Amino acid sequence: MNFSFKHLFFIVALFLPVLANQLFFLVSGILGYSYEGSEESNVFVLYSVFVFLFSLVFYFICSAKNCFSFRDLTFFLFTSLFLICGIFLSFISEFEFEFKELVYFLVLGLPGAFSGLLFYRLISTTSFKYFRAFILVTSYLFIFSVSQVFLSAEAFADLVLGGAGYQFISYTASLLFGIVLYILYCQVLSVSVIGSSNSKLVIIPLLILLPAIVFLTGSKGAALLFLIYSLLFLAILIIKSSKKFHFFIFTAGALAFFMIVNFSNFELDIMGLNRILMVFDSDATLDSRTSGRVEYYDNFFFLIQSSPIYGHGPFVNNGYVTNSHNYFSMILLNFGLVLGLSFLLFNFYLLFSSVKRFRFSDFSIGLPLIFFLYLLVNLSFSGSYLKNPIYWFVFSIMFCMVRVKRFA
Repeated sequence: MNFSFKHLFFIVALFLPVLANQLFFLVSGILGYSYEGSEESNVFVLYSVFVFLFSLVFYFICSAKNCFSFRDLTFFLFTSLFLICGIFLSFISEFEFEFKELVYFLVLGLPGAFSGLLFYRLISTTSFKYFRAFILVTSYLFIFSVSQVFLSAEAFADLVLGGAGYQFISYTASLLFGIVLYILYCQVLSVSVIGSSNSKLVIIPLLILLPAIVFLTGSKGAALLFLIYSLLFLAILIIKSSKKFHFFIFTAGALAFFMIVNFSNFELDIMGLNRILMVFDSDATLDSRTSGRVEYYDNFFFLIQSSPIYGHGPFVNNGYVTNSHNYFSMILLNFGLVLGLSFLLFNFYLLFSSVKRFRFSDFSIGLPLIFFLYLLVNLSFSGSYLKNPIYWFVFSIMFCMVRVKRFA
């Protein structure tokens, strides 16, 4: 099959909103731009508005060519109801309504849903090799930019990629590792996707370098995500009994471990590893093990008791409410026990309904699982689901799976 730049552009355009933050800091690092402050940075604002408008236009162009889906309309109706409830609860909250929090959701988070709706409707097995090319190039550019960070940083606090800190670097490396593992799985074990043997040689170094970055940057959550990805694919290896694939993973894991151990000569690397190993340190305090998360969890119990029924709204000026560093507590703080638990149960319903249709070898279903596992770990310890395009990407895909089952 001939290479098509049209198909490649489609993949890049489709995943630009999903990986918007990762690509922003990657390019910033390569260009030498250091993003400082919050989302109010002028460069970040312009970039985010561009991604939002691009994703919106791209969605309507693709929908016009392929017929607008009734499932899409149902999803937007649900999202509108979600938004109306959020705005109402934010206005009646004891905290001041913060318009910029609403804008963050619309501009930063919602574009992921546009990509998710298109992904479910238009992605195919043919798209795999273009997605593979996109991820492989992105991964090597990421490794190149992070290597510059390691060479220039003199202390652990200096680990920044275009302004993003160690945690973002570590999570990005772990996410790319999971995606690369899935690509290798599709090429070696899956009968539904035919891969190039040459590209496997390009993939192997990534299975060594990306885990090394995860552990050297020292994020506990990213290390846990790496472990989950590794155990998942190890289980698949046992089931599939593929000696060839087993050799690839074993070699990559052994070399990654060798690099991590031998890089411990550098003080920078020791600090990164020590952050992860602190979880197992019996002498460390609970606050040290959780990187200060105890304060957020204590505030959750205090805030939810002050307004258990209605919550405090998702668009307010209280930092603990808008980012409690835990997905479940944030939902309850945003919408209260009644609406919050209802939304959580709806998420579980979508998840279990999607699992029934799950086939790991199906690119259109297997890849969202990789993103879901990333969300499972990342949103359990940090980040806001409202501003996270990957969350809305996965949520919209699961929503479509249920609608297909009921109405198709």
